[in-house]
Amino acid sequence: MNLAKLLVAIGATTTGFRRGIAQAGRSVDDLERKVGRMRKGFTGASARLGHFAAIAGRVAVIGLVALTLAIGGVTRASIEYEDAFAGVRKTVSATEPELAQLSKEIRQMATEIPIAATELAHLGESAGALGVPTKNIKEFIRVTALLGVTTDLSAQQAADSLGILGNVLGLTAEDYGRFGSALVALGNAGASTESQIIAIAERMGAAAKLIGISKDKILGFASAVASLGIEPEAAGTALQTFFIKTQKFVAKGGAHLQLFAKTAGLSIGKFRKLFEKAASGALLKFFKGMDKLGTAERLAVLEALGFTDVRITRTLLGLADNSELLTDQLNLGADAWKRNTALTAEAEKRFATTKSQLGMLKNNLLEIAMTLGDAILPVLTPLIKGLNEWVSANHDLIAQIAGQLAGAIVSVVTGISSWVTENRPLIAQLWNLATRALTTIWSVLTTQVIPALFGRGGKGGIIPAVVELGRQIATYVIPKVQAFINTLTTQVIPSVLKVAGPVVGKLLGAFSAIVMALFGSAGAGKGGGGLGKEASGGLVGALGSLA
Repeated sequence: MNLAKLLVAIGATTTGFRRGIAQAGRSVDDLERKVGRMRKGFTGASARLGHFAAIAGRVAVIGLVALTLAIGGVTRASIEYEDAFAGVRKTVSATEPELAQLSKEIRQMATEIPIAATELAHLGESAGALGVPTKNIKEFIRVTALLGVTTDLSAQQAADSLGILGNVLGLTAEDYGRFGSALVALGNAGASTESQIIAIAERMGAAAKLIGISKDKILGFASAVASLGIEPEAAGTALQTFFIKTQKFVAKGGAHLQLFAKTAGLSIGKFRKLFEKAASGALLKFFKGMDKLGTAERLAVLEALGFTDVRITRTLLGLADNSELLTDQLNLGADAWKRNTALTAEAEKRFATTKSQLGMLKNNLLEIAMTLGDAILPVLTPLIKGLNEWVSANHDLIAQIAGQLAGAIVSVVTGISSWVTENRPLIAQLWNLATRALTTIWSVLTTQVIPALFGRGGKGGIIPAVVELGRQIATYVIPKVQAFINTLTTQVIPSVLKVAGPVVGKLLGAFSAIVMALFGSAGAGKGGGGLGKEASGGLVGALGSLA
């Protein structure tokens, strides 16, 4: 279809649309005339409602209630945060300036992550209760909040676990982020979840630190065992027992250490030296050596070392069967700890979702409300105190006001009920009229307006025609316009400039000479009634240059 035919089609399609609109207009005019006839009835009804104005005077106390609700709406967020931060004040030993700074940081953090400031304050309260140093609390809150968003842990679970492990392992503020990154990386890569890994680490962390396993390797051991499907409680206890007994074997020497070293493929001296330098490396060699043995030999080694408990045997045999998994998990945990990017990267993915964006929007709006509330609370607090005192001293007056209010409400309800009873025919007529009008309008919309806009049976319609017009313009017109502009900018304009350049230069030079001739020698024309000989010569020369 070319453009001319398309425009004709659009004009033809709008005919039905105009007819529909005209019919809808006539229906509305009819409705207006009927409503006009009903206006007299409403006038009489309004007169009957006049006595309600007197009743309204008796319920002026509602204004006080409305004011209270408005102030409460603005200050609610501020009051709730103030109450939540009271927990931080209770558990954190800090000066008032330090607490004020921490509060400011918590509220700022809430505008950047989809967790409310009140929840972040509760994490700060947990940090104080768990003995986290004041200088580390901000980072503790940030990491546990992010873990609550990016893992299967809730923020509070992350806070409790990280607080315990922080005390056991001596984690610093910088370590919190690295710990979170290692935990997220291991949880994403393995068959274990973050909650399982951290539960195992909690149980065996102290023993692991005791024998010299580095912080970044502890989570690797926990992830490897969790990936075997062993319950966190059993796995954590088994590793704890294994670590402590191994430390005793190395310290005492003897047959147990000799069997350990032999299984690892090392001499006693080399095994002891490796264990003291990097315990995780020595234990990894032990498990790789166990992996090379048959089932009967493995059981014999464990029995000779005194590891006969079912939970310990199951855990150690599982690690021996999966020594490569243990290697991978140890390396992955160490690398994620060093890079310290996994937690932030995972959080950014979560924050990009619509749900998280809405959460952050809500937090920003709450921050605005809290800011307003902070300004109102210093004024509101003494007002509330005075109001409480007034209420305590005026119980009888309040009871009287309540009685008047109840009577006013009854009067209003009774009046409305009476009016409805007296005007049932009027209400029924209005309802029928509105129903017919809406039915007519709907009929016009569905039978004429909408088909005129969208067509019938996939044919015709203004909107499809306009879309087709746009397609035609995009297909045929716009490319030609673009080609014209391209020709204009790459060929015509450069050619014009090339030819006109010298002429323009002469014009500018002549103009400059004319100005100088007219004004540069203005004194020559004084009393002479003309430009003067010198000025006239310059003007003639300038005009001659254009020739």
